[in-house]
Order: sequence, then structure tokens, then C-alpha cells
Amino acid sequence: MNNLQLGIKAHQQGQLQQAQQYYLQHLSTAPKDPDARQLLGLVYSAQGDLNNAIANMQQSLSINSAQPHVLNNLGICQKNKGLFKEAISSFEKAIKQNKTYLDPYKNLIRLLLDTGAFSDVKSTLKQALKLFPNDASIAKLNVDYYRDIEDHTKAIQLCKSLLLDHPDSVIFKHSLALNHRMAGNPARALELYNELEQSGFNKFQLFHNKANALSDLGEQRNAIEYYRKAISLNPAFLESHVNLNELLWELGDKTNFLASYQEAFTQTPVAPELKFSYASTLLRIGNFQAALEFLHQLPEDHKNYYEYFDLLGRGLMDAGRESEAIEAQARTQTFENVSASTSLNFAETLLRAGQYDRAEEVVQRTLKLEPENKHGWALQGIIWEVKGDPNEAVLNDYDNLVREYTIEVPDGFDSVEQFCEQLNDYLATLHTAKRQPLEQTLVGGTQSRGNLFNNSNVLVQALVEKFKLCINDYIEKTEPFVGRLPVLKGSEAFHFSGSWSVSLSGKGFHTQHVHPMGWLSSAFYVQLPHAVEDDQKKEGWFKLGEPSIALPTPIQAKKYIKPVVGKLVLFQSYMWHGTIPFDADETRMTVAFDVAHGAK
Repeated sequence: MNNLQLGIKAHQQGQLQQAQQYYLQHLSTAPKDPDARQLLGLVYSAQGDLNNAIANMQQSLSINSAQPHVLNNLGICQKNKGLFKEAISSFEKAIKQNKTYLDPYKNLIRLLLDTGAFSDVKSTLKQALKLFPNDASIAKLNVDYYRDIEDHTKAIQLCKSLLLDHPDSVIFKHSLALNHRMAGNPARALELYNELEQSGFNKFQLFHNKANALSDLGEQRNAIEYYRKAISLNPAFLESHVNLNELLWELGDKTNFLASYQEAFTQTPVAPELKFSYASTLLRIGNFQAALEFLHQLPEDHKNYYEYFDLLGRGLMDAGRESEAIEAQARTQTFENVSASTSLNFAETLLRAGQYDRAEEVVQRTLKLEPENKHGWALQGIIWEVKGDPNEAVLNDYDNLVREYTIEVPDGFDSVEQFCEQLNDYLATLHTAKRQPLEQTLVGGTQSRGNLFNNSNVLVQALVEKFKLCINDYIEKTEPFVGRLPVLKGSEAFHFSGSWSVSLSGKGFHTQHVHPMGWLSSAFYVQLPHAVEDDQKKEGWFKLGEPSIALPTPIQAKKYIKPVVGKLVLFQSYMWHGTIPFDADETRMTVAFDVAHGAK
């Protein structure tokens, strides 16, 4: 048995280190063997060494380009490394070489869905459904497409149709439940999840999604139990840890908060992303010392990820170690395909240090790659202001780009105030947490969970219809920041990319922030404390223009808006905004949403 055969045998038995050595020995005498190269690439991929995996697969293709299976495996490695454009190209080449090869279709569609390239998904799905009409995985991806574009009615119809042909399919039943939840019907989703659990289906995905439905229904304790069940089956699944600990935080459970991460670290080797999430959460709650201690004890190979240096730099900056922070975050910029958010975190650190020219270089580089990045434009606005650049006044044209509306009175009500009174009573039932979310832009209050506008409640849906009228008016009358941001003037193509309600109690407020996921953002006033009537103190008022970043010379707010029950404020999502605390034993209830370009 030669080295290649020995390598394949070891590979099949999961003995990766031995397989690697046999493949390398074989290649030392047969360096142009494309099969050995791609097999070695698969071993490196299984070991998490994506750089060597990609290099060997590319070498295999340079020897023999007509290998669709290698192109498919290369695409998987590129996707896992975050090289999405390259991965898409590899999958497309594999399909071109073999139009009846199923795997690259599945991988391409999944990646296009994950990256939001919905128009490309549609054409690729059409081709795949024609070629593989009876393949359940392609049918499921078709359902996922309609789910991701938020056409939950169509997704539910497809699931029901597929269940007629596959009545015992737990995959389609699980998908049906998920779409019911996302359509604003967590109660029906929970019924289906219960049926699946009672039938013996015992997968972490079921328990995780059941926990999400329970959380939507305000059953936090039960939700916590099911997140823990999900984690017991898959300790490495990041989203369960994130959701579980957000609930524990909001319920004030200090004893169990973050314990799931710590248990996972001892039970099984976990991906660096789980450890980075733990450190990030420590930073979010202001415990930078614990975050730094945790980061410093991580194995050396964690420094192969830009996330490590991003977290380290942020922790060092919070600890007042400015030069070390800048040095650490500067290292993120040496990584290939560093995320925009990481680069902009570095820019914030530079702004805090007063290094405006260097910060602008980072911001401009990021905006060149992502011209619509709202966080980037928010930081550019700060830089223009401190430099006295007249572009700042154009970007943050508060008179033109901020508009106030009083919504029309919904049918069945005598006044907006009467409608808001009933709406407030309903929204109050959605606020079951004891403290603010981990995001920390909200202090002294709570936020509703999930996407509020998916809620089928008649009051919520009546409100959405009135909001749409105001948004259309904004689009028609507002001159956008032409030449730098997307122009939507004269078009009604938009969708809600997020929606929620916020209940602030005495001394509650929003810290200054921006909305990176929207084009247009909002604040609608449902119930207000009497303190907002004082035009001098401006307690509970909305303010724009004051950034959250501690600059050497602080920037003050430029515009204040007095809240009024029934008033909707619309503004560009990149604008810094927040609220002034109010000192009263009353409640300030608002609804907020983000609007994105294009109809989903």
C-alpha cells in the first residue's frame, strides 16, 4: 500500500495528522498529483487551517482545472474564511463544469441567502428547482428564500404543500414552525415545536427555536430551560449562548449570567468565535478588566483572528491604555478581509485619541468598500465637524433630513391620543424584562423582543399602515445626500428592517447611537411623562448630533425635538441621536423602526 493509499485510509478513519503526513510524503515524490493536493486540502480544512486548505485546493486546480468537486470544496473553505465573493465564484465555476452536480447549487444558494443577494438567489433557485424537482434540500432552500425576504405567507404555503408530499418530514414541519414565528405567530410555532418534541425529535435546532418562541411569548423562564437544552446538545452553537445570556441579563440573574460560556469552555474544544463572544459580552457590560484577563490567557493560535486584536484594543482603550489599544487594533488592518465593523471600531479608538487624520483614512477606506455603511458615515460626520469641513452641514442637514409627523387617526378611534392609549396598554404586556438589553443604548428601561411589526395585533398593524403614509411623504419631500448615499427620491420601494417598542422609567434614557441596519430611522411617542412639557429642562426630549464617542473636545447636540403623543420623527439612520433623562415616576413608551431600501 503506497503513501497515497495509506493517507486515504487514515483520512477515512479520522486520523487527520497521520493522513497529512502520508499525503505530504506522497507529494514529495509526486508534486503534481491533483488528487493528493485536494485531499491534503481537505485534511487542512478539517483541522481548521483554511489558509493551507485553500492553497492546496488551488494548486490542485492549477494542475487540473476540470474538477468541479474541488471547486465546490474550495468554495466551502473560502466561505468559512469570509471570502464570500471568491466562494461564489468557485461554486459558479463548479456548476458551469457540471450542471447536474447538486452540492455547489446548495452551497451557492445558501451563501447568497446569507449575504442577502436575493436577486441572484432567485435565478439560481429557479435553475436548481428545474434540475432537481424532487430534492428536499433545494425545496427547503426555496422556503428559506421566501423566509429571508420576509414573505412568510408564501413560505408557509410552500411548507404546507411540501408536507402534503412529505407528511413525516421533520425538516419541513420545523421550517413551518419557524416561519409562523417570524410571521408574528409564536403561539402557533410553539404548538408545532411541541408536536415535534413529543414525536421524539431531539435536535438542538428544535430546542433553540422553541426557546425563541417562548421568549417571544414572554415565557422567559421556560425559554431559558430550552436554550440550556440546546446548549447541552451543541455546546458550540453561538446563538443559543447569546440569546440565553441576553435573557439572563434582562432578568437580572447575576448568578447564571455567562455561566453557559464558561461551562462550554470546559466541556469541549470550541471555536474561537465562542470565546470572542464571551469577551465581547464582558466589554458590553463594562467589565474590561475581566475581558483583558480572559483574552491574555487564550492560546496563541487565537491571534490568527482579527477579532482577537479588536477585542484586545477595545479593552485596553477602556482601561486607559491608549497607545497599547491603538497598537492592538492597528493589527486588525493587516488581516485579509477584515470586517467593516472592526475597522470602524479602530477608527473610534483613533477619534477618542484625537488622531482625526488617521481615523479618516480608516473610515474612507471602509466607505470605499461599503459605500452605504451608516456607522462609517456617522464617524465621517464627526471628522468633518472637528475639521470644520462644510460637508458636515450637508450630511447632517437636520432641517431637511429630519421630519416630524402626527399620524392619521386609525379607523375606529376618535383621536390619535385615544388610539395611543389603547396601544400603550397592549405594548406594556410585551415588556416582561426587568432591565435593559445588553446593547446598552437603552438605560433604565426595557425593550420588546423580536420584530414588533410581525405582530398580528390589530393595533400594531393599524400603526404600521399609518407609518407607511409618513414614510412615503418623507421620500417625496426630502432631498437626500446626493452623491454619497443611496437616493430613494420618487420611489416607494422600502421595507422595515427592524421594529420594537421601548419603555423607559424614571431617569431612563437612550445613550447616543446610530442605526447601522437602516436607511431611515424613527421615534414614535405612545405615552409620555409630564416632565416633557418643560421647554427649559427638556427632560425626555429627543436630541440629534451629539456622538457617543468621548472626543478630546466634545461635540454638543444640534437639534432637540419635544415629544408629543402621536408624533413620529423620521431621520437618517447615520445621524447620532438619543434622549435626555427624565426625573419622574412615570413611563415613556415609544415605538421605533428602521427602514431599508427596496421591497423585500
